[in-house]
Amino acid sequence: MLKFGDERKRMFEFFKLLNAGCEDHARLISLSMDQSLSRSQRLGLKLHLMYCRACRQFRRDAHLMRETINLGCEHACEFPQSKETALPPESADAISASLNARMSQEK
Repeated sequence: MLKFGDERKRMFEFFKLLNAGCEDHARLISLSMDQSLSRSQRLGLKLHLMYCRACRQFRRDAHLMRETINLGCEHACEFPQSKETALPPESADAISASLNARMSQEK
């Protein structure tokens, strides 16, 4: 059985979420991917997503990114390691010399 104080706290949290901005809702979207939200958080987020196109897009992008990362981790061992990905020594030396020249110019 809920106590009056608990119910009041939940109502306060819900009304606070109704006035929250996209940054707070983006945090909830990210949080919801790792754990369950409270009832008031879920309801506040659902209402916000009904009218906020940017947060709906953020949610889609976050889920897509999570799926892509998980898929990449599952198949990481399938890709052979290539020795050709390393820079040739002359290219590495040229980049290093260029960076050193810029750093000395800035000083």
